[in-house]
Amino acid sequence: MSRTTDTLGANWPHSVLDFAGRRITISAGTFRVALTLPQHPIIDSALRGYGWHDPPGLPAPITLDVTLSDDPPVPHASVHDWSEAGFELRGKYVDGHFDLSRGTGTVRIKMGIKSPEDVLRGGILEAAMGALLHQVVHAGGVMVHAVSLLLEGRAHVVFGHSGAGKTTLGHRLPASFLNEEYAFMVPGPTPERWQWLWYAQERAPRVDRAATLPFGNLFAMAAARDETRCWPLETTKAPAALMPSLYWLPGMPNELLLHNVLSLVQAHPVRWFSHCLQTPETDVAALIGSDHDVR
Repeated sequence: MSRTTDTLGANWPHSVLDFAGRRITISAGTFRVALTLPQHPIIDSALRGYGWHDPPGLPAPITLDVTLSDDPPVPHASVHDWSEAGFELRGKYVDGHFDLSRGTGTVRIKMGIKSPEDVLRGGILEAAMGALLHQVVHAGGVMVHAVSLLLEGRAHVVFGHSGAGKTTLGHRLPASFLNEEYAFMVPGPTPERWQWLWYAQERAPRVDRAATLPFGNLFAMAAARDETRCWPLETTKAPAALMPSLYWLPGMPNELLLHNVLSLVQAHPVRWFSHCLQTPETDVAALIGSDHDVR
């Protein structure tokens, strides 16, 4: 899948009514998906100020035509007929057909619930994340549940389970905070150095960013909170540590997942990171940005 032109990523909390043809785009670095939204009284209020779509008028390799249904959301998501050309999504909030070879797709958001604005936002994001995930994975990359920090000109990623302290860490370092929730990473010009992809979101600082940044350190959040330090994770255990934090859907090919994960941890060895709130912020930032382990 070819990438779009390198652009600046930005939060764009403007009304959907500002977009010609009600077409919005959502990007992960230089990867992008467009969605054409239907006329509906709650769409503008549901998306106003949410801050994860791009400025108007950007090109995208695939455009999804969005419709709404009265079907209720379902508990789990899966994909079917996954190939480099496209896939079928049976999502929590959406059902969709994605044809990356032709650059078109259709998405039906399941609105049969009492909180339609939340479902609408969730459906649009689920559809967009599916399309972005497909592009990133077939470029050799991964999508990880993590917090990302900008230090020494590089994006550093800290992953871990919900409640591990990733968000707390990010908010302690506001000058370095890039975003949370998702981190997209793909191989760079050389296999030993990957790139981090900017993804705008509501909680991220509202400033322009380069679409891609050099990727730095990769950390697994440790349970210990008594001191701030980092130390190596055994190479053979790194894939298993990262797997639970991957954004992955049942039905995607496992061999592709494993290949991309192994490539990432070989290029950027995983290190454990423990975070104590009593450690000064400057010391925390220096440790995350350093290439040396502190035991």
